[in-house]
Amino acid sequence: MRLMFSPGIDDLDIFGMHLSNSSYAKAFDSARAKAVLTCFPAWARSGGQMALGATHYHFLREITPLARYEVRLTTGSWDHKWLYVVARYVTRPSRRHATHHSPQSSTPNTPNDAPVPNGSADVHQVVSAIIQDSNGTGSTRRAPIVEPDGAILYCVAVAQICFKWGRITTPPAVVLASEGFTKPYGDGDSVDSASVRSYSHANPPPNWIESQSLRIPPHGSMNKFRTFLMGKWRDAPEGKRWWEDTLGGSIEAKRQANLEILESLKLGLERTQTLR
Repeated sequence: MRLMFSPGIDDLDIFGMHLSNSSYAKAFDSARAKAVLTCFPAWARSGGQMALGATHYHFLREITPLARYEVRLTTGSWDHKWLYVVARYVTRPSRRHATHHSPQSSTPNTPNDAPVPNGSADVHQVVSAIIQDSNGTGSTRRAPIVEPDGAILYCVAVAQICFKWGRITTPPAVVLASEGFTKPYGDGDSVDSASVRSYSHANPPPNWIESQSLRIPPHGSMNKFRTFLMGKWRDAPEGKRWWEDTLGGSIEAKRQANLEILESLKLGLERTQTLR
C-alpha cells in the first residue's frame, strides 16, 4: 500500500531544514490507519484493535523541505503474536533530473556516490543495505538506494503490531487469512483445471469461503466472526486449521526468512534494557 505526503512548515526540522524525525512517525501513523481500513476491514468492523508494540527507524538520507514523498507499506513477516510492517519512505526524482542528478544530501560527494540498486522490494534487500551502511565504511550511506521503479529510498521503518481484543491477542495468520490474504493459486496444491490459473470472484480461495461462512448470513454473522477471532479458532482441530494451509508454500518460506531478520531488531533493543 502507498500513501503520498506533502510536508508543511511544521513538519520541518528548523535546525537542519529537512523533514523532522517526528514527522516520519506521524506519516507512519497515518499510513497504518489507512492500512487498517483498506487491508483489514472485517477486523476493524468486528471491533478489534491493532496495537503498536514498537517502531524501529533507520534514516538513510534527509528529505528536503517541500519535497513530496511516499510511504510504501508491506507485510514483512509475522509470528504467533506480532505482525511486522515495513515502511519505505521514498521520493521520485523528476524526469529532468532522474538520470543526471542524485537527491540532495548534506553528505559530501565521493567516488562511491553511484546509486545502489535495490533489486527487489523485499525485506532482505533493504536490511542488507542497512547492514552495509552500518559497517563502518560509510560508503552505502553516501550512495542512494534505488527502488525497482527508480524511486530513491530515504528511510526504512519497521512496526511491530498485534491484533487485540481487550487483553486477548489474535494470531496474525488468523486475521490475514480471514481477510482473504492467501498464497498464489496452485502453490503447493494440486490444480484441478489447467484453464484456471488464478483466484477470482468466480474462483475464490478456500480461506475466503471459510471466512465468509463465519460472517455472512445465513450461516454466519459478525457476532460469530467476532467470537472466532476472540478465541474460537483454538477449537479447530489439526488438519482443519484452514488459515495455516492458506499461508503455506512460498508464503511460509518467505515469512520464515524475513522473520529471522525482523526479530533481530526486536531482540537487539530488548537486550538494551540490561545496559546501564
